[in-house]
Amino acid sequence: MEGMDAMLAKLYPTMVAQEGASCAACPKTTDASAKPAQPPSSSQAPSTDPAQPPPQTEAEAAKRLFPGMQEQPEPAIKPSVPEAIRELREADKERQMYSPQKGPLASAIPDDFFAAVSDDSITPEMRTAATAELREIAADMGANRQEVENFIGLYKQNLANPPTDEQTAKWHKESLDLLKGRYGDGAEHALDMAKKLLQRDPRVKSIIVAGNLGNHPKVVLAVAEAAISEAQRGRLK
Repeated sequence: MEGMDAMLAKLYPTMVAQEGASCAACPKTTDASAKPAQPPSSSQAPSTDPAQPPPQTEAEAAKRLFPGMQEQPEPAIKPSVPEAIRELREADKERQMYSPQKGPLASAIPDDFFAAVSDDSITPEMRTAATAELREIAADMGANRQEVENFIGLYKQNLANPPTDEQTAKWHKESLDLLKGRYGDGAEHALDMAKKLLQRDPRVKSIIVAGNLGNHPKVVLAVAEAAISEAQRGRLK
């Protein structure tokens, strides 16, 4: 999976087809080679058994004879939002006045953000909804435009040039040193709060991991700072 496909997959985990994986939520296709069931002979008298279902309309009968005509469930257009996140958003009065869909976050995550995604199962409506949800997620994290743009830049860079194991190990050490320099004896607490923030919305963790950024010093520090800020606001315990 290339480009922004990996990020979109974390918002629509069942819609973006993976190699060798089934798409459970996608409408099922019918086998063109399958033969439809034959209708009963007109010479057969209708059953008078009370256990039998009542006569069907022509449309109902056709759907039973040709399963492919039956209505299939529509794929979800809007990404699923964790209940805890939904409750936080509804309780945030400031957010209701200043929507993430306008202003700085809308500039950092433009309307065509997922335009290059190549998966045909993702409709234009889904791309629009995913873009809007990504802005909401950024607002959940308390991120500003510059922080969002920095993350997207790192994300794309790491997808194009994945870090080696040695680089990841180096980042891990640098992250711990950075937290110690920033929080001193409270570094371990800051790291624990960062983990809690990612647990609050697992999609954020999935996006970070998809971008090979789980140990990147800038990302680790940014998440820790966001977690402490959320805790001070009473939104993370």
